[in-house]
Amino acid sequence: MKKKTLKYPKELYVDSGYFDGDMDCEYIDEIQKLVKVRKQHECCGYGKVCKKKINLGDYAVVDKALFPGEGWKSCYICVPCIEEFLEESGQVESQESEI
Repeated sequence: MKKKTLKYPKELYVDSGYFDGDMDCEYIDEIQKLVKVRKQHECCGYGKVCKKKINLGDYAVVDKALFPGEGWKSCYICVPCIEEFLEESGQVESQESEI
C-alpha cells in the first residue's frame, strides 16, 4: 500500500486561509485542523466544487463551526484542493514548475 504524503509542511494546510471570508453567517466558534479521516467524506472544496471522495486514511483539512441554534457543522477539504489553493494564492511555488 502506497504511503500517503503531503507536498508541503502540515502547518501550511491549516494556516492556508482557505476558509477566510468564506461564511456570510454568524458562528460562535471555529476549529480547523489537518486530520487523517476515519471514514469516507465528500470534499466540500469551493471554486470548482470538488466533490471528490476523501477515503479512510487520507489527509484532509476539517473546518468545524458552531452555529447558534444549529450546533456544530463540519466541512472536509481534500489535500489536492488545499495544495491547489496554496499554489494559486502564491503561498508556495508549484512543485510542477520546478521540474
